[in-house]
Amino acid sequence: MRVIGFEVLRRVRQLLPEISLEIHEGSTSDLIDKLCRQQMDLCIVPDPQAHAAFDSTPLIDEELLAVGPISPSPSGGSLPLSSVTEHPLILPPMPNSVRAKLEKACMTEGLTYRLVGESSVVSLMTACATSGFAWSILPWGAIVEARDALQAYTINNVFMTRRLYLCSSKSATASAATRAVSAQIQSIAREFIEKGVWMHATFVP
Repeated sequence: MRVIGFEVLRRVRQLLPEISLEIHEGSTSDLIDKLCRQQMDLCIVPDPQAHAAFDSTPLIDEELLAVGPISPSPSGGSLPLSSVTEHPLILPPMPNSVRAKLEKACMTEGLTYRLVGESSVVSLMTACATSGFAWSILPWGAIVEARDALQAYTINNVFMTRRLYLCSSKSATASAATRAVSAQIQSIAREFIEKGVWMHATFVP
């Protein structure tokens, strides 16, 4: 929601004034737990496991980028995975879809990497990348607030993505309010991608 959260709040307030939104940020497991406990109606999470308590709709495919400090680079913003693994990395702990995709790509390419720490806190990972203490692997949507303080590189020989899903509680799916907000989220996500506001992403129709 870092990319579209404000616009969702603004547009729902404008078009659906009878609906009051409460927006939370958290780990995938925390958000899914709240969804299953009916403590929230909707959430956007990457690669959720199927569950009887909620419905999930594919929303966006995000390219995974190598993130490091700003520097004049002859690579033009693109690096092979072998160059990325030369830097120390801070990554989310397993199980995590981004970490699993990196592990698979490194195994395929016959590469190893140096792990200096594990964290699911995006602000910590971007702080490490900004300072040059450690690089990370993140989608553009996770670094949008820090994009002017770091460098994001596409990985030119390995294309890794994660898929974001719009999940709704089974108990809330039938609600007209939930359906209306879901439609706004999907519309805004598509619009932001088409306009280039949400970069390195593809809308899943």
